[in-house]
Amino acid sequence: MILGLSDTEKKFKTAMDTAGADMTVVNSWLKLYVKTKKNSSGVAKRYYGVKTGLSSLLSDLKELEQQVIGYSELTGADRKHFGELIKACKAKSGMFDDEFLISKADTDFHTTLDSVVKQGERYLSSFDNGIILQSEIENLIHLTNEGLERKKPDLFALSYFYLGHSNKELAELNFTQKTKRVHEIYYEEFWKDILKQLEACVKQAEAINDKYEGTTDRRTARILSELKPLLVGVAKQWEPEQTAEYILHDMCRIFRD
Repeated sequence: MILGLSDTEKKFKTAMDTAGADMTVVNSWLKLYVKTKKNSSGVAKRYYGVKTGLSSLLSDLKELEQQVIGYSELTGADRKHFGELIKACKAKSGMFDDEFLISKADTDFHTTLDSVVKQGERYLSSFDNGIILQSEIENLIHLTNEGLERKKPDLFALSYFYLGHSNKELAELNFTQKTKRVHEIYYEEFWKDILKQLEACVKQAEAINDKYEGTTDRRTARILSELKPLLVGVAKQWEPEQTAEYILHDMCRIFRD
């Protein structure tokens, strides 16, 4: 028994067994799949947490930029709001740590954020550094937008990667190379072998379905019922390879995506 499988995943396992899969391969993969699925909640939470933080920071920075334009002295409610925005930026400074958005090693981003906070605090006191502050805010807006616009990796693939690998393996790579490396490892170690098994089982399931469709005896009806998860491409007239890819992609995804 493999703990952690949903009813749908249990039906997938039964279908693979009925279609003649090598269950040693299937069971080994399912155990790894359960671990990856469990890990995915934390990976997704961290990724989307950082992304939400970046969006919030960008909003704060754009407000700061508007208040600094003209370098005029702030008074009353404007001064109070400016101070609140600087505090908000400072409070967010420790939350940006994701290799695929903004990492701790991104010194340009973190140094510029620190500078915005320090220059902003100075501006509240003397209002004599508006040009420097505006320049730093513009730089940080650019860097924040860069982070937000980076292509999201497959978070399920990333969840698998972090089971046996670490960010140290990605340290010398740029963002595109990091994503490529994670996806390569995921394909070679997690995806490739089970896809081959699944394609063969889909072909077998479709052959059995073609032969016995409409048969009413209980045994055949039970077999066809067990094979149903592998027959999703029949009505769509998909090739077995397409059906196998669809089934795996449907299983190996994070629903927020």
